[in-house]
Amino acid sequence: MVSVGLDVIFNITLNKNPKPIGGTLDVSGGVLYLAEKGEFYLTNPIINNLTVQGIAQKYVDKANKALSKALAEYYKNNPIYTLHVTDMKQTAAKLALKDVVVQNKQLVITLGI
Repeated sequence: MVSVGLDVIFNITLNKNPKPIGGTLDVSGGVLYLAEKGEFYLTNPIINNLTVQGIAQKYVDKANKALSKALAEYYKNNPIYTLHVTDMKQTAAKLALKDVVVQNKQLVITLGI
């Protein structure tokens, strides 16, 4: 598992009045590496902690369910990191890096030429 921490701003409408509310989100999941693109994706994201300022816990629990679905969809299409071909070290890493997986809470990296 890898972890991602996010600071979030929710745009919530209460009584027809939009109100930005801050919070934090801790997410963990697996890693998928697409070698041809040099992109890393978070797979099977799980919300470990969701904190929303000034919102009752029962509403935070509802938000947690909605965000879980949204995160899965978002991370399916948006990499958490991309190796940049304009950086020589990252270009070399992209050429050598063949696979990255999480096994027994450890990152296992396969290199090759």
